[in-house]
Formats: sequence, structure tokens, C-alpha cells
Amino acid sequence: MICRFCQKSDKLVKAHVIPEAFFRELREVGGETPIIISSSGQEYPKRAPIGVYDSTILCQECENHFSICDDYAVKVLLNEFDSTFVPWSHEDRTVAYRSASVDQAMLSKFFVATLWRASVSTHAFYSKVTLGSIERIAQSVFQDQAPHESHRFAAVLSRWEASAERNPITTAMMSPFREKWSGINAYRFYFGRTLAYIKADNHPYKSPLSDLAVCAAPELTVITRHFDESKDFQALVSVAHRSRKTRLGA
Repeated sequence: MICRFCQKSDKLVKAHVIPEAFFRELREVGGETPIIISSSGQEYPKRAPIGVYDSTILCQECENHFSICDDYAVKVLLNEFDSTFVPWSHEDRTVAYRSASVDQAMLSKFFVATLWRASVSTHAFYSKVTLGSIERIAQSVFQDQAPHESHRFAAVLSRWEASAERNPITTAMMSPFREKWSGINAYRFYFGRTLAYIKADNHPYKSPLSDLAVCAAPELTVITRHFDESKDFQALVSVAHRSRKTRLGA
């Protein structure tokens, strides 16, 4: 097999595009095996005890190249989020989280790495991520070989706020997909409660997104979104309902 990163023939390993820890969080919070849901709504949920992995993209040596930024993202966005970020409130409502201690360059590298791995992956969960001609550029940015191209992959972050009594789907992970923000191409990825809108476009985000992007300011801002009120919540409820009817033979 040929490693997609080094292009050498070698034994390939089970590589995660989105680190397993983000799926494990869903299991720990919900107490059930995580399920993965297609963002298209055309496929039924599937159980994923250890997340989604792909045995067709990386050899062990290259897999190790990703571990530093993966571990850092898990630390900042998952394990130590509450101690790293400070809530910022407006009219008695948390509207954002801010931190001046995040290594934004490392976090940015993680998002580029995730985007590249999703693009080269053959797993159906990542089928909507296709970088095309800029796939090689993303790899070069991750390797620090083309830092001047990093503007193509700026990421903006948000975080779910939800009331437990109205949030019955706590163990679901939706597949990433492409969307447009004021005409700018970006891919939406889910990392537990944190969402990343990773740009894959030569044109910059427009304000205010440009001001909120990772590495755009000394202080990183993560804006809040209310899951119960979102289209994501409605989509997950709809898919789960259809899946249940199918299992019951309705």
C-alpha cells in the first residue's frame, strides 16, 4: 500500500482523521456507544465505538507526525477547555469564550491536518471533503513548507451551549461537509461540542469572521451557538426518528 503522506510503499495503519478522543467524549457524556450521522441525511446512523478510522492513508511513521497537533487539540478543545477559556457574557448570556494562552499556530496546524486527512480518506464519513487542486497545498502548510499559503485554511470556531433536558442526542457525530460563508468555501467539522469552520478558499473570510479566525488576534475567541435552537439539532432528531421507524418496520 502507498502512504498518501510520504508516497512510500509501506504497511498502513488504522488512522483517525478526527481523533478518537472526540468520539470517546460522546460515549462518556451520553453513556452509550457514539453514532455517526451523515450530514446529507440520506444514510442511517451507524455505531462507532472507537470513532472513524481509515486504513488506506497513512503509514505508522507518518501517522506519528500528526500526533503532536492532535494531542494539543484534544487538550485545548476537550480536556482543558474550561480551564483554558474564560466565558464572556452579554445580557446574562454567554456569547463567547476567550483565551490568550492557546498556541494558535499549533491549533491551526491541527485543523489543516484534519482537513487534509479527510480529503484523502476513502471512508464514506468524509466523502464530502474534497480539496482537489489545493490538497497538496494543505499538506505543505501542515509540513511548514508553505506558510505563506496558510491563509487559505483559516478556521473559525464555535461551541454548543445546550440544556440537558432538551438535548436527547448527546452521542451523535455528524459528518463534515462543505458550505459557503458570504461566497467563501469552508468545511464544517465537529469536535465534540466545538465546531470548526475551516476555510478552503483563496479569498479571505469577511468581517466579522476574519476577526474571529484562529491566528487573527492574540486572543482566541470561540463563539457560542445554542444546539437546541440549531438546524443541526433538528437534522439529528429527524435522522434518528427515521432510523427508529426503519428498525421497528414502520
